[in-house]
Formats: sequence, C-alpha cells, structure tokens
Amino acid sequence: MLKQELHKPLVSIVIPCYNCERFVGEAIESAMAQSYSPVEIIVVDDGSIDNSREVIARYPVRLFCIDHQGVSAARNRGIDESAGEFLLFLDSDDRLLPNAVACGVKILTDHPDVAIALNNLAELYRQQGRYTDAEQLLQRTLAIGEKSLGPASRVTSWLRP
Repeated sequence: MLKQELHKPLVSIVIPCYNCERFVGEAIESAMAQSYSPVEIIVVDDGSIDNSREVIARYPVRLFCIDHQGVSAARNRGIDESAGEFLLFLDSDDRLLPNAVACGVKILTDHPDVAIALNNLAELYRQQGRYTDAEQLLQRTLAIGEKSLGPASRVTSWLRP
C-alpha cells in the first residue's frame, strides 16, 4: 500500500509552437515552475520562421521540429514523443499557474472514470487584469465550450493517453 501511495504519475506537458518567439519562453517557464513533479516538457516547433527555436533551445526541454503542418500535427507529434501517464496541452502563448499540474493530477487520480479534465484560466486572467469577474469568464468559457468542445485559448486540456 505504501508503494502505491508513493507513486506519482509522470505528466507530459506538450507545447506546440509556431512563430511564437515572444511568448514561448513564458509558457515554458510556467511549465517548469510547477509545484508538482515529475513532469516532462515537450515543445514541438511547427516550422517556425521566427526565432522560436532559439528561444526554446535556452530551456531544458525536449524539442522536436517538424515542417509546418498545423497545431494538430504538432500536438500529435508531442503525444507520440510523450512518456507521461497524463498529458497536458499548453499553447505556446499561454501560461500555467504554479499548481495547475498538481490540481489536474489530483482530479484525474481521484476520479479514474474521468478521461478529460479542463482547467479554467479565470484566475490567471483576473491577475492579468484581462477579466475582473472570474464568474463572467467562466460563463464565457462554458458558452464557447458548448459550441466548439474545448476552446484551446480558454482552457488547458488534460488527457489520459
């Protein structure tokens, strides 16, 4: 029983990137600053023509470069390269709060019947002054989610591979 309690699943954070040199460093730093470990950070450069690769190379991440095929192909490559028990997709122009991974792992381990968890970015947006009313953002996120089944710009997606 003790051995099972000590098991902490590896989380693979997959960051697809296309021409995002201005923001990708912050995304990586937020992934590195997680209160939870173990995590692996996988960045897939989708054929960027700016200096994204040079920025990414400054960090201890696993970098894979592909010809420009779009964000879905980049995410799929990240999935193929991942070793984690859980996947977290992070857009290269977004950031994670320091406890985001810990919260996601807790939800998915406490509820083994759940396959996908979504984290609302309301608190981060509130901190940035983008929204002052977290409830307003949550309602907007839910409304968008009903139409598109998971807006990447508003939520961070978790999956069991």
